[in-house]
Amino acid sequence: MDASQEPQVVSEVKEQQNNNETPPAKPLTGFQLHPENINRNGAPKRSWTWKDLIEEAAEEMMEVKGKDGTTSRKALKYLVARKLLTAAAGGNVNAARELMNRTDGMPTQPVEHTGEVTLNVNEMLEKVYGETKPDSTT
Repeated sequence: MDASQEPQVVSEVKEQQNNNETPPAKPLTGFQLHPENINRNGAPKRSWTWKDLIEEAAEEMMEVKGKDGTTSRKALKYLVARKLLTAAAGGNVNAARELMNRTDGMPTQPVEHTGEVTLNVNEMLEKVYGETKPDSTT
């Protein structure tokens, strides 16, 4: 690679060294030396996600043998739900908590606030729209 092909960062460092300026504290590495290698578009999108794979697997049907010896087909998500319910009924606190959170939602957390809250609507309107709204009470 000749001098005309050097990345700009490298040529600037060499120029600093030639002018007896203080060199950088650490030697340049990686993308500092080769900024042209930076992937500015990010990683390529995957054709699959874990969520999609799990949802697809949950729909799969499985043969289940009943207590009376008969077999039936049930979706895997049904079997997982039954297993979770059985575990919760058997005293598994984590299973019970998971069931409650999935059915009733997470418990709300109380928030306490002390102090004053002042709201100036005209000031906010002026910041957003550049003008205040006329007072509708007069």
